[in-house]
Amino acid sequence: MSDRQRQGWLVITAFVVSEITVYGTSMGTTGVFITPLIRYFHWNHEQVSRIASAWALLYGLGCPVAGWLVDRINARWIVASGCALAGLGYLMASQIGTLEGLVACYALVGFGTALSADTVLMAVAVSWFGERSALAIGIGAAGRSIGLATGPSWVTWVVMHYGWRVGMAAIALPMLGLGLPVSLLLIRKSASQGYAAEPQAQAAPAQLPGLEVLPALGTIAFWLIVSSNLIYSSGTTGTVLHLIPYLISIAFTPAAAAAIFGVQATFAGIGHLVLGWLADRYGAKPTAVAAFAMAAVATMLLLGVANPRMGAFALVLFIPLWGFSFGGDTLMSVVLVQSLGRRRYGTLAGILNAFNSIGHMGGPLLIGMMYDLSGNYRSAFLTGAGLASVAAIAGSLVFPVKGHDQVQVEASALAV
Repeated sequence: MSDRQRQGWLVITAFVVSEITVYGTSMGTTGVFITPLIRYFHWNHEQVSRIASAWALLYGLGCPVAGWLVDRINARWIVASGCALAGLGYLMASQIGTLEGLVACYALVGFGTALSADTVLMAVAVSWFGERSALAIGIGAAGRSIGLATGPSWVTWVVMHYGWRVGMAAIALPMLGLGLPVSLLLIRKSASQGYAAEPQAQAAPAQLPGLEVLPALGTIAFWLIVSSNLIYSSGTTGTVLHLIPYLISIAFTPAAAAAIFGVQATFAGIGHLVLGWLADRYGAKPTAVAAFAMAAVATMLLLGVANPRMGAFALVLFIPLWGFSFGGDTLMSVVLVQSLGRRRYGTLAGILNAFNSIGHMGGPLLIGMMYDLSGNYRSAFLTGAGLASVAAIAGSLVFPVKGHDQVQVEASALAV
């Protein structure tokens, strides 16, 4: 392994830490607080689901900001700021006594997560590893799955013994004590790929192949990528958020539900690595499409867990299948650079993740409202399976556009 490769993987390691402490933990533990908050404040499922929607909304608004920033300044400052904001949000949430205040705190956490997670990870990974960056992105994103796997269990234990307020304060500690300093120490950008270690050394965008932002936004390929991720996240994010409450509703204990959530998240971490390895060898698009299809099948199996005759069998099948499918949307970021080029990849990835967050915002609300109307999760999970299937179809229609692998000629250059 060359010095450059070692430095690149060291940078990815820093993203693993930030994804564990910020993205994975904040996303994975929201469901832990649903039942305690309902009992403490006497809110309904739709009201409590607003905190997840606020997180997703500000995450979505923050992604274009993160993408714009990563095309211009050192990524370490962006990620460190995100860790600090997310930690501050949880510290404030631990002292809040109103729904509006809690929603505002989760909005701050969502914005911090946008700065510290996927958009910046994608841009920096592409800068170090080029178009064969699926494995690097997968390893970085696996940190999210580790947070999803470990966060619910230990936060559930804290909440059960000390209450939900202490649980929220505890979440802030690794964000501020680990994610923040590690990102400041380790994150760098690659000058040879157009992302320099320092802003003044950054290569000009004109030196990179691909489309500018406005031409890229005018392509069918970009909107197919956006549509596949948006539809996929709409169908699956609500399932992730409501998995623990669903299992509790069919007679699992809170501890058992959190443990099951953790096991499937562990498989998701492994899945990120496997999908990344497969994508770098057999193509990001077919791998992502297969992952979307697996998510549809897994969601159907989740409904079978409530059936006494097939519950255990359905659960054993659901856990690995769902976990391995959970990185499909991340792979579409590689499809993005392969289809549109690296010229304005950070900005385009930020826009992609912003649309993706619309699904993150709408999915939890949809499932919460459908549960309140029907008293069960059947219709919501059936809808989720259908959306994942549509996402697979949309992703399969994406192809590289003309000029994605060419350096664009500037008008000033033509005039010389």
